[in-house]
Amino acid sequence: GMSVMVEALTWHPYCSFNWTRNGELATRQKCELKFGPWVYSGQKMDVKLDTKAIDLSHFSENPCWEIMSTRSERREKVYDCCPDTMYPELIFEFSLKRKTHAPNFCLRV
Repeated sequence: GMSVMVEALTWHPYCSFNWTRNGELATRQKCELKFGPWVYSGQKMDVKLDTKAIDLSHFSENPCWEIMSTRSERREKVYDCCPDTMYPELIFEFSLKRKTHAPNFCLRV
């Protein structure tokens, strides 16, 4: 048989910020997170989405940013080194809008 053990994980990702030409923080940001095996191909380790919807039920309200939309997708990547080998990846994208009353120190998303 087969058994799967998934340990709890808390991860604090960071996204790069977009800035205006004036050097100010842009009010809209896109954050893309990618997950997938680094060593194993899709033949040895596969990653899948249960659903396209991103579960925000445990989301804590942020005083600086509002989530405008979310998107998730599974892609299969093929690299030049290994044209017959597929590497799966999961992409989670968040479109954020800075709240108008957010203080200037609100850079962390």
